Amino acid sequence: RARSEGRSVIVALPYHVNDHASANPLATSCLSVRHFLTDILDIAEKHPKAVVVIRGKDTAWLEHDAFSDLVVRSRTLSNVIVSDNYEQFNESYRLVAGADLIIAKYTSMVDEALALGIPCVVHDYTPTARGIARPVVSYLPDEAWVENPGELSMRVEAVLADGGRGYRARWEPQRLEIFGDLADGYVGQRARHEILRLVEQTAREKR
Repeated sequence: RARSEGRSVIVALPYHVNDHASANPLATSCLSVRHFLTDILDIAEKHPKAVVVIRGKDTAWLEHDAFSDLVVRSRTLSNVIVSDNYEQFNESYRLVAGADLIIAKYTSMVDEALALGIPCVVHDYTPTARGIARPVVSYLPDEAWVENPGELSMRVEAVLADGGRGYRARWEPQRLEIFGDLADGYVGQRARHEILRLVEQTAREKR
């Protein structure tokens, strides 16, 4: 529908909420998740022509008292959709595949999207910290990382302005170096083939 209306699609991938004592304060605490979602809603408000789809591991935050104001705000913004379809297999991948831009807390899905040339922005800061995942995932392009609201706004505007063409063009040489042509839809098949080959080889060696 967004495509038929000539609108851009942003898919936001937050971490899930864990408000137990085991919560990671830099990732799954209420404060951290609230911070990310607040920034996403700010982006949606600033870019009403873009459709913003929030797709989390679950939608527990919608029922959490600490997020009640953000739930109200998300429902008042006509361009925000909270994806709650968890019965459909691979729904997250379907949404990511159709995105013009992904804004995410870092997970392997960022790698999978970048391997296909889908522009990604990694939200790598909280109210009290920044540069959390970047040192660990150093092979991602510099423009994939944002460590403050100003950088986030700048990256989003750049991708929306040209449909991500500039981002993809700059990323392509590095993408080929890191991922090559392996993101072809047959990763699982190749992995299965290799595992079976190793099992067979081990069985032969034991005979």
